[in-house]
Amino acid sequence: RIEIFFSDAALGTNRKIPILSGNREITIPPGTQSGTLLRLKGLGMQKLHSHGRGDHYVRIIAKTPEKLSKTQRELFEKLAEEEEKKTT
Repeated sequence: RIEIFFSDAALGTNRKIPILSGNREITIPPGTQSGTLLRLKGLGMQKLHSHGRGDHYVRIIAKTPEKLSKTQRELFEKLAEEEEKKTT
């Protein structure tokens, strides 16, 4: 589970995350919703009584800002206006 900024969820980003074999950079695509589960195939635990590795899953949590600066508030208000235009 990793937390990312709201803007990173909307725009997409790359993040380094810890996995069993060290760190791995993953790409979080633009438009990722909070709660999205990303699968890293073959990067999980060793399979019991078998060959190969399982998958590693990462849950993305988009963090909504609790306190906004004046600039952030203005930007979110502009975003809200644009979103309203799209629905009408």
